[in-house]
Amino acid sequence: IFVASLFPGCHRMILTDINRRALAFAEVNAMLNNAVVEACQSDVLADVDTDGDLIISNPPYLVDAGERTYRHGGGDWGCALAVRILEGALSRLTPNGCLLLYTGTPVVRGRDMFLQAAMPALTTRVSDFRYEEQDPDVFGEELENAPYNQADRIATVVLHVKGADIIR
Repeated sequence: IFVASLFPGCHRMILTDINRRALAFAEVNAMLNNAVVEACQSDVLADVDTDGDLIISNPPYLVDAGERTYRHGGGDWGCALAVRILEGALSRLTPNGCLLLYTGTPVVRGRDMFLQAAMPALTTRVSDFRYEEQDPDVFGEELENAPYNQADRIATVVLHVKGADIIR
């Protein structure tokens, strides 16, 4: 909704989530802020009927024993959902578009586990991308629990891919 205020000429803004209740709250928030949006219940981009000029995502990125929807990122290190979003976005981003993926990553023995998991898609489908660490140490309390008791730290990162850099 904030992004809609930055792009007043935007003709279509689609908010997606797997949770209907979250979408209902987003629609109320949009109305209160005079933002014109469409809400679409979707698992990643499966139910979206168009490609995107701007895809922004902040998925859950921790391993959660209870696999709670807004906490569990899937896979051994919590990176699986973010990789799924990356792969889906690369297929749906317009040539002039942009993907901004904000996520977390455990750093294990100096290796960034999200970047390692994302590299197959990045090296085969993208000619260039920008990757930046935003916060070097979040959720420090998680380092006491498996699997993070094997990690040096958990960082937040942003992956930026331009549609023009996607190998089509």
